[in-house]
Amino acid sequence: MTFLKRCVRVAPPFIMLILTLFYADRAAMGVWDGAVLACRGALPALFPALVLSNLLASSELPAGRFLPLLLGLTCGFPVGAVTISKMRRCGSVSEKGANRMLLCCCNTGPSFLIGYVGKTVLRDVRAAVFLYAVQSLTALLLFLFLVPRETCVFSGTPVPLHEAVKGASQSFLSIAGCILFFSCLSSLLLPLFPGIGPVGGAVAALFFEITGGLDKVAALPYSLALPLCGAGIGWAGLSVFLQSALPIKQAHLSMKYYFAGRILFALVLTLFSLLLKKLL
Repeated sequence: MTFLKRCVRVAPPFIMLILTLFYADRAAMGVWDGAVLACRGALPALFPALVLSNLLASSELPAGRFLPLLLGLTCGFPVGAVTISKMRRCGSVSEKGANRMLLCCCNTGPSFLIGYVGKTVLRDVRAAVFLYAVQSLTALLLFLFLVPRETCVFSGTPVPLHEAVKGASQSFLSIAGCILFFSCLSSLLLPLFPGIGPVGGAVAALFFEITGGLDKVAALPYSLALPLCGAGIGWAGLSVFLQSALPIKQAHLSMKYYFAGRILFALVLTLFSLLLKKLL
């Protein structure tokens, strides 16, 4: 069984290596697309938020337990997970409270959801605002009912600005690496299944990486694009999953809470997307 387990572990990277050798042009294009996405989209949107989360997570705030929820809803992935990790490691929140926060504090920010999904993908800003409102209300209700009403006790030392910038730079390098990898993976795998069609290709791309998946959703009819956007925004993709996994593991928290939250948000946003489609 040990040999079999080793074979199972080695198989995925070995297959990707073979694909990279045979389809080097696709791999290169995928990495290039990921680099463009990281530099033009993720870096301007996330870097200031990562610095801010480093500064605030170790600060004694009157409503400190709401910080991950607020940053998660305003800054987007993976700032919520990063903030929860920082607060847990500096002792500002209990392990139980931090795990419960992972259910509801990791969300899509308004600049991406409204600015990109609303204007570019759906070409319907009102629908994007509706999805953001549903996401925010769901996150707030889950937070109020599930997260313990404990007092955040500050037990660390304030982070100086240069350390906050250094930590944000390291966090962003990890995020950019995830974007590059899954962009390359999508470029290698999706062309191997031409029979799945445009809808299947969009679903598969959303499963791996949200931005690349939404680019494919933009080419679909509105009646299909709207619920797929809801599902994609809630799930967020394996790329965001991996981006959030590093800070979560660093704080010795459980990924199952994060995973459960993503499934729940995907179901809720898909349901309300279908409801909105019927009302339009």
